[in-house]
Amino acid sequence: MDTLDGVGHGTALAGRYRLEERLQHSAGSAFWRAVDQTLDRPIGIRVLDGSTAEETLDAARRAAMVEDPRLLRVLDVGTQDRAGGGRLTYVVSEFVDAPSLSDLLSGGGPMPADQVRALVGEAARGLEHARDSGLHHRRLSPSRLLRTPDGGVKVAGLAVDAAAEGLDEVGSAEAAREDAVALVALLYAGLTGRWPFGASDSLLGAPEVNGRAAPPADVVGGVPNDLDTLCAVTFGPHDDGPHTPGELADQLAPWGPRKAAGAAAAGAAAAAPSGPTDDRAGQDTTAMRPAGRFPTRMTTAGGAAAAGAAAAAARASSTPTPPADTTPQPAVAPAVQKPAAQSPAAQTPAQSAADEYPAGWTPAFGSGSGPAPGTPDEADEVDEDTRRDQSKIVIAVVAVLVVIGLVLAVNSLANIGEGGPVAAPTDSEPEAPSESEAPTEEEPAESPAGETPAAAAPSVVGVRTVDPSGDGENDETAPRAIDADPESFWRSSTYSNAEFGNLKDGLGLVVALNDAGTVSGVTIAVNGSGGEVELRSAPTQGFEGSTVVATSTGSGSIAFDVPEPFETQYVLLWWTELPSVDGEFRIELSQVQVQ
Repeated sequence: MDTLDGVGHGTALAGRYRLEERLQHSAGSAFWRAVDQTLDRPIGIRVLDGSTAEETLDAARRAAMVEDPRLLRVLDVGTQDRAGGGRLTYVVSEFVDAPSLSDLLSGGGPMPADQVRALVGEAARGLEHARDSGLHHRRLSPSRLLRTPDGGVKVAGLAVDAAAEGLDEVGSAEAAREDAVALVALLYAGLTGRWPFGASDSLLGAPEVNGRAAPPADVVGGVPNDLDTLCAVTFGPHDDGPHTPGELADQLAPWGPRKAAGAAAAGAAAAAPSGPTDDRAGQDTTAMRPAGRFPTRMTTAGGAAAAGAAAAAARASSTPTPPADTTPQPAVAPAVQKPAAQSPAAQTPAQSAADEYPAGWTPAFGSGSGPAPGTPDEADEVDEDTRRDQSKIVIAVVAVLVVIGLVLAVNSLANIGEGGPVAAPTDSEPEAPSESEAPTEEEPAESPAGETPAAAAPSVVGVRTVDPSGDGENDETAPRAIDADPESFWRSSTYSNAEFGNLKDGLGLVVALNDAGTVSGVTIAVNGSGGEVELRSAPTQGFEGSTVVATSTGSGSIAFDVPEPFETQYVLLWWTELPSVDGEFRIELSQVQVQ
């Protein structure tokens, strides 16, 4: 059946997505540039009615769970009846008005090697992130690799292209090798303007030597030796070369600004500990790390303010560090911080941080009121001169305090026996308290400070997202929901509608308390308008077994109407309907307070 029957320019799928221009077409499938009439923005939409529709729909739902700025996002999926009978399946994705690698090569021939290295290296990083989530592309071609106007990279068709073509499923290792080889083929195409496996995407096939694509340096001049060797061994007879996108990215590294500064940093790099290379210069790499169902990233309620106090105390009490010690130090939060409520554990620097966390939660960076933690490169570095100046100030202050203490001690010793500060005993009996002053059973005795002690409020010690897909959503920014800064917030992914783009039933954030205790109220602050959220008591760190305590609709400052106090160690905020923020559907949670 021709997929164009009943589908053409001006067709509105789901009463919302108006088709504008068909960009690709194959049997049973077509890809269109379209307009989301609700949000008034361009989108891409793949329409199918063939035998692979169900598999494609499933692949699109799984691909939508992988968040990486280098992968084209899936925004919505659905089906609808078509004119003349049958059903149409559609997959909505973001639309980027950017040339593909095929466009770049057909318009200007081979590209400079450093540009190709960066383009393919970034694509490899994105596909490695997808591999960590169990997804592969398997149909990479020059038309699926886009270069955005700001120089970024977008890979289109993750998992969806292979499903739409009906490719048989293979094991994870084989699929990862397919993607690695295809990425090397993109590298070859960028360097030579030829496709190593015959003509494809308007590119001519590469010349062959012994039945295989000739090395790039034999086709064009100026190809770096490492890239020429990489292509030669990958297309050789011995199954050599990278077997995962991540391996390829490591072999291509470094690229971009870091490569340009490589000579200046060579000495420091040689002395630094070895480890995996990540070349997302200027980006927060924690956003790219795979997240399991319950990621271990969390924070203390005291945040960076407590961490900074502990670091200052440690510096004041420690001996000076020898200049030759180049051991990397933990990142120190900016000095300007807004105060945050601290638990007793967070106020004692000497206490082990692990003591204040529930089992299964591990400490992460403090949240404070500043930005979410980034890469180690973003840490404020204190040079040796500054440390020496600080040490001199500390020593001077300590010396002054010692002198004052000695003077007071000498004065006290001189007064002993002279009736000065020592009070003489008297024969009078102490007066008994009057009836009104004596404590009664109904009225407890006052504390030494003159006030009746109040029950301590529950102390928040950790936070993480709860995602039914198991991948988590922006876990690295979750601590912003419990810091003291109302301007910072945890933000979920953005969806095409309030029902999570028909991709999932809900999304939550679980808040861990220092111990199981009584919760009498919860107040949150949410940006935007609309939405529906449940307050749940959770026996574990996830959704399973949780029970609804109260519900609320709307956004802004929300104080849940708790019928009666409840016992729990985990408080779960579970959204069943997304708020609208600037015309887009997502959660922006800036504050969580537990009473």
